[in-house]
Amino acid sequence: MSQKKNGKLVGLNFYLKLLKSIKRSIREVQGPEDKEIKSYYRSYASYLEKCRPKETSMDEFLNSIRETRVLLVGDFHTLYQAQRQFLKILEFVEDQGIKPVVCLEMVFKKHQNILENLLKGNINSKDYIEKTDYFKTWGFDFVNYGKILDYLKAKQLQVYGINKNGSLEERDKFMAKDIAEARKKHSNEIIIALIGDLHIALSHLPRELSKLGLKSTILYQNSETVILRKLKNGEEPYSFFKIEKDIFLVNNTPPWIKMQSYLTYLEHGSESFFMRYGFARSDEDEEEIDYSSTVQNYIKALKDAFNLHNKPDDDFQIYTMEDLSFLENSFFKKEPGKTYAKIIKNDKSLFMTFENTIYTVFLDVNHTVEEAMHYLMGKDIPIEASESCFWERVHYFASGYIASKVINPIRQTLRQESLKEILERIEYAATEKDKRYLRRQIAVCMHVRQFFNYLKEGKLTKLSVSAFVQIDEDNLFELSRALGYQIGEAIFDDYNKGEISGRDIKHLVFTVEDHFEQCFLILQKMKNNFSCIN
Repeated sequence: MSQKKNGKLVGLNFYLKLLKSIKRSIREVQGPEDKEIKSYYRSYASYLEKCRPKETSMDEFLNSIRETRVLLVGDFHTLYQAQRQFLKILEFVEDQGIKPVVCLEMVFKKHQNILENLLKGNINSKDYIEKTDYFKTWGFDFVNYGKILDYLKAKQLQVYGINKNGSLEERDKFMAKDIAEARKKHSNEIIIALIGDLHIALSHLPRELSKLGLKSTILYQNSETVILRKLKNGEEPYSFFKIEKDIFLVNNTPPWIKMQSYLTYLEHGSESFFMRYGFARSDEDEEEIDYSSTVQNYIKALKDAFNLHNKPDDDFQIYTMEDLSFLENSFFKKEPGKTYAKIIKNDKSLFMTFENTIYTVFLDVNHTVEEAMHYLMGKDIPIEASESCFWERVHYFASGYIASKVINPIRQTLRQESLKEILERIEYAATEKDKRYLRRQIAVCMHVRQFFNYLKEGKLTKLSVSAFVQIDEDNLFELSRALGYQIGEAIFDDYNKGEISGRDIKHLVFTVEDHFEQCFLILQKMKNNFSCIN
């Protein structure tokens, strides 16, 4: 039995400090909080502060849904994981032979005909956005909500828009009435509704449904108070919990990641998210946003975690997909700039020592933190075709991934996602760009599996990558990224088990020079329990 090592990189105080910093930035960008929302939030938060949830099974959750026939799923509108969890719920009930009727707060009732035309394939997403004036009526990241609509279209489910303009209380009454109408119209079906977190506080929408004679199952997501309390008590905070009869909680995202998603939304605005899908509309000139404070927060957090206080935290430039004019610099006309420009145009984040430039497609936490780490490392990504360079790149990606795990401990790699899941997502991906991305994921997964098969067979005993993996340069590049992420995951797992210390991780990232030997030893350890793609 290996001896456990002491010396954690970070503790709870680190995350509390990070959360406080993000909330301070939100106040600076947002200004005074809306009084109505503040009052509504108080009702929501006070219940979750008092509750003491216990881990439960999905069977108990399913039994509750079957009994009440109405499920209210809480949604934090700027958080991708919240919308992804809703998709997982739909997939789960489908696996149980249930074909639900879906109600969406994101769609106004007056736009029902437009919604139905989208789901029937009569119009595309761009038409839907224009006809519903999406950026004014809803305004949150359509990339995330579009995936829900794609799924509903593929599964041919009955869907109702249940929103309207008005106060929060007026909207609760309106949505309750619409859900009741759907329940009456589809008496043999289960209703599943995706509705903002604050609306499903017991004294809000559930009370209005109760007045209409309807019971409901409630699923809250990502309670900050519950997560922080469990972390303080040394308990696992990320799981599926039961609070009381017919009331459940799923925690899948740390509070600081959740709040960063809101800050990113405030800074970027809703339209910029959709630019990468070839459509955006701006009626007014928007004030230019300075993203440097957000990136600097992460750099400072990593400096604290890795004790790098001799490194500057403000000597960088930050660019996002909203402005690629920096690529016009003559640096990008020849190598290595030409390759860097290609990486950026392929929607990949990147740090360059050239003018200490950090590029991130948009300020998502994982990739922004990766590039913040590369900034602290002070290294460019290795781009040469040599095999030694391949292993340097694996180490480079592993280092960035480890940093992202420090900030977002529940981040997952491709090896934790099966080929079956990716294939299912291709089935209801709406755009060809989505399909190409998922196909690329499959190709990378297959190459990773081939890599580990060679490792198990003893065929990989020296620097021989391109010789046994007959793939093109782009896929070889992505293979190095995928392997780096696997190694980063393995290192962080050993760290969590106490098998290596925070000091060991710092040494692996900043000191070790023989990247092949370091990476190879970790991969050898992983080969027998690698669970990629089945």
